[in-house]
Amino acid sequence: MSSANKGNFLELVELLSNYDPILKEHFMRLKHAVASGKRMTSYFSPKIQNKLICLLGNHVKDKIVADIKKAKYFGILFDSTPDVSHTNQMCEVIRYVNIEGDHVEVKESFLGIFPVAEKTAAELTKNILQHLEEDGLDISLCRGQGYDNAATMAWIHGGVQAKIKEINPKALFMPCANHSLNLCGVHSFGSVATFVTFFGTLERVYSFFSVSIHRWELLMENLGVTVKRLSQTGWSAHYDAVKPVRANFEKLTSALEKL
Repeated sequence: MSSANKGNFLELVELLSNYDPILKEHFMRLKHAVASGKRMTSYFSPKIQNKLICLLGNHVKDKIVADIKKAKYFGILFDSTPDVSHTNQMCEVIRYVNIEGDHVEVKESFLGIFPVAEKTAAELTKNILQHLEEDGLDISLCRGQGYDNAATMAWIHGGVQAKIKEINPKALFMPCANHSLNLCGVHSFGSVATFVTFFGTLERVYSFFSVSIHRWELLMENLGVTVKRLSQTGWSAHYDAVKPVRANFEKLTSALEKL
């Protein structure tokens, strides 16, 4: 309690104590106990903090689920990606219509993430249905499902969308428009030899400079900015690779000539 930086949680609680007399009294007693060397239950331990965060999170989630049930019908959006620990995490988003008086709003609410061990369509479908059931959402009331264009999710015969439609034929599938556009860009430039050569050269420029500290320092001295590598997942990220080269082409050429 005497630390200059007590962390986000404790600093926030102390700030709130300025507006809550009960919390303020608890803080004052705790400070007096610390000053006099007495032990006092603070309820501010990491375990208690995590419990409070979970309680608050569950309360928010319960409110969102209540709004979804009030709307009755909903759509589901699921997508997965590996995190820094190489664990495949799937996020759950529910799309529904919220009506408050004369105000009508289409909402997309994030309900959480969960790890997935298997990436087969059958296992992913099982995980999705299990989490919908845990959230108290009836799959028979689902009227739409949205995923990326990966075969596991979108395949018309054995993908997740097909397996869910076997359970609920009214759950219409809509592939991700952004991912579809991204695939159009990838396959379009992949069919033109000039584009393949151009972007291949950009990638080799990045590789050439990034493998050597000396080369990277020389690059920074001449350009003042870093070159970027191509992203395999987002076509829009190719722009980030093109921009520094286009704006500093002569300086980049000078750096290469020095080497």
